[in-house]
Amino acid sequence: MINAFAFAKINSVPSNDRILKFYAQTFTLSPLHMTKEIYTSLAKYLELCFLSRETHIPTVSTGIDLTNPNVTRLLKKVRLLNEYQKEAPSFWIRHSEKYMEEIVESTLSLLSVKHDQSHLVSQKVLDPVYFLALVDTKAVWFKKWMV
Repeated sequence: MINAFAFAKINSVPSNDRILKFYAQTFTLSPLHMTKEIYTSLAKYLELCFLSRETHIPTVSTGIDLTNPNVTRLLKKVRLLNEYQKEAPSFWIRHSEKYMEEIVESTLSLLSVKHDQSHLVSQKVLDPVYFLALVDTKAVWFKKWMV
């Protein structure tokens, strides 16, 4: 299993690009039975990114600056996760219920991330669900999961 925690501390530009490339290639080249491990690892990595004080997540008042390389990289990672979300239902029938449960649980864990905003009175930090809404404006993944 890929250890997302090992990647959580890496925040330099080249490292972040390598992480994205690693996940993308691993999704592409791995056998179907390993994709759950890759997906849950990426979801945990994103969860840690959103919870990290080192990652500068935009606030509602500042908005999402698509020219900011950190925001762009974060959106690319969320998009990669979303691409898998859209494909997952097509092969769920081939796997056990436990497989599906782990995918769903890791997704819900990521989407339920909330920031401790006690120190920010007027600054609401954007949660992962906002980023997912940007990359999948019609919630195609959700519709496929609910069928």
